[in-house]
Amino acid sequence: MDNILKVENLFFKTKNKKILKNINFDVKTGEIIGLIGVNGSGKTTLLKCLNSLNKITEGKIEIKNKSLSQFESKE
Repeated sequence: MDNILKVENLFFKTKNKKILKNINFDVKTGEIIGLIGVNGSGKTTLLKCLNSLNKITEGKIEIKNKSLSQFESKE
């Protein structure tokens, strides 16, 4: 199965506080995933990183084997 979404070694911090640390996962064609966690655990921050509202500190995000940074904003 092909990867639709791949996240490798994702880190995100604001000022000096690390919010996301070493996040890794992939989503394959046909899979359904859920994102759960307690309040303040970084769920919304992760989603904002996935749609480029937050600029990641380290790591990479790929959609259909194309780096997120290569997409135009309208895409």
